[in-house]
Amino acid sequence: MGGSVRPVRRNQRWTSAEQDMLLDELRGDSSLQEIAARHMRSPGAICARLEKLLAPDQEFPSNEALFEWARSELCKGHTRTLGWAVEHADSAAVNGNPALSDPAEQAAEVQGEDAGWTPARVRPATIRRRREVITIWSSLAGTGDEQAPQGSSSEELDVLAGTDDLRLREAGLTVLRSHGELNLASWVLECDWPGIEGLGITADKIRRGDEQARHTAVELLLAGLQQSKKRDREIMRLRLGLMGLAMTLDAIAQRFGLSRERIHQIQARALTHARVTQNIGVRHCWHHVHDTLLAALSTAKAGLDPELVLSFVELATPTGPREVAVTLVASLCGLSAADSRHLVVAVDEHHKERTRRYQELLREERRRGKLTAKVQQLVDKATWPPGQVEPAGGDDVSPLRPPNKGDERGKSGRWMSSRFGREIGYDSGAELRVIQLLDASDDLVASYCEQPVRISYTLYGHRHDYYPDLLVDLRDGRRLLVEVKARIDEFALYENVVKFKAATEFCQALGWGFIATTDRGQTPEDLQNRPVDPHIEQALRAHLALGPTDWHQLQPLTQEHDIHYTDIPTLVLRNGWYWHRDPFRLSTTPLEGNLRWQQPNRRNNTSPSASRREPPSARI
Repeated sequence: MGGSVRPVRRNQRWTSAEQDMLLDELRGDSSLQEIAARHMRSPGAICARLEKLLAPDQEFPSNEALFEWARSELCKGHTRTLGWAVEHADSAAVNGNPALSDPAEQAAEVQGEDAGWTPARVRPATIRRRREVITIWSSLAGTGDEQAPQGSSSEELDVLAGTDDLRLREAGLTVLRSHGELNLASWVLECDWPGIEGLGITADKIRRGDEQARHTAVELLLAGLQQSKKRDREIMRLRLGLMGLAMTLDAIAQRFGLSRERIHQIQARALTHARVTQNIGVRHCWHHVHDTLLAALSTAKAGLDPELVLSFVELATPTGPREVAVTLVASLCGLSAADSRHLVVAVDEHHKERTRRYQELLREERRRGKLTAKVQQLVDKATWPPGQVEPAGGDDVSPLRPPNKGDERGKSGRWMSSRFGREIGYDSGAELRVIQLLDASDDLVASYCEQPVRISYTLYGHRHDYYPDLLVDLRDGRRLLVEVKARIDEFALYENVVKFKAATEFCQALGWGFIATTDRGQTPEDLQNRPVDPHIEQALRAHLALGPTDWHQLQPLTQEHDIHYTDIPTLVLRNGWYWHRDPFRLSTTPLEGNLRWQQPNRRNNTSPSASRREPPSARI
């Protein structure tokens, strides 16, 4: 044979020494193919390892582009590897043994252990940062020395070392108040996701659809996504509707300037990376999510209960695609890909059965006259024009916009109305339930049509179009325009406040009534009239007097004053404040400009983490 071909090391684990060798080679002049040949791996495997070590927040068109970017970053000294030599040398420093202070001596010492690696560019900074973390721990704990805390691990220190000092101190003080001591495990969790240790949920609250449980469910999903890349997290939050209404693949693709197929690939990658197991060295926020979801959604013998999982995803993501939400829950609970698919099928079966039972309930309530009372309540709560005004408009209304389809949205689709003999389009489960209520209430409802009008409104100087959900023709000749929201807190979002005002004015001019409601019959007035402790309102007013706030800044106040999550949208409506949730922003004055990237301007807001850590907008 002419020559030997070096075998490729497929499916073999990377050792710390090999990773260090890879990074050292990358600082040289070797090409991607030469490095791959020396490691007996493919170029794709080399680039996959570099992507894992350096965790870029961008996509690359080819392996070569990723390789050149990694080489450029390493030449700047940006590396996240914790190789054997650094771990070996740092262990002595963490345990209080004398450490060398001169970088040249440090490099020489490690080179004596492993002459094939030169870590002088990485190791001194690592040691210094660990010592800084220990100093912060000592000052907060009041020990008076700078020794590592009892039972500390180098892995936990490494995680804490990646957090800025201000965030470390804030999280440390929170842990001290909660636990009376500052242990590294709780410190890491608080830095990962503030308040994560206090998040719990029960099967009983999930079944009841408790509002506080909904808030907790959203928070758990957001925390579970933290192990994914930043852009992957953003796409998943938009896809599931954790930041408001769920978005279709096409809408997200347009927003990010990517193809629909690429967004689908990123979604699949995020669901894969979200898988959590308990084989851990350092406990992170997603491990708390794993334990919490397993405890709440599992039965003693059969594992995850499909009916409970269905109730959970309908609680947390009422407008998101059910299949994607169930797969995410399965991944966070540690299920394999095959088990996740089985769970999706089982949840779909329970959803069909739940829909059948709901239809039976509607028929029974219709027989007993309860449906008429429910629809009459909507009519009575609606805003009607003053005096007797003849409703304008003919009978030939038709849908102006079809429901989102072909996008695996999960909560949109078409429902066949036997009463009118046609399919009715809907965009959410809540909207479908209101449609079915109107369809069965023929005593009051003569007919209805989905999304039959377009209303223009202006938000911060920009014109937008708005399609209300339903136009109802009542048997007494009046017309009622209905907007359905999945959650009561959505009524307080500033964009919805502007929409509802424009819709009310539009209906007043035509002699129609208008109502915004949930599928449970809740309205903005119900939210606004909720009782709130005056001390909570006073504390929130004082906080907002400093300027606009995001969730990261607001959360300590909610913990200190035990503010219920619904208190904030209640006070927003009551006081005419400005609340946005994409991302979370709350202010007493208008928030002009591009809200998506605008940072609040508050006194003493110098924390780098305030801008790096995206505020979980659905926390409220």
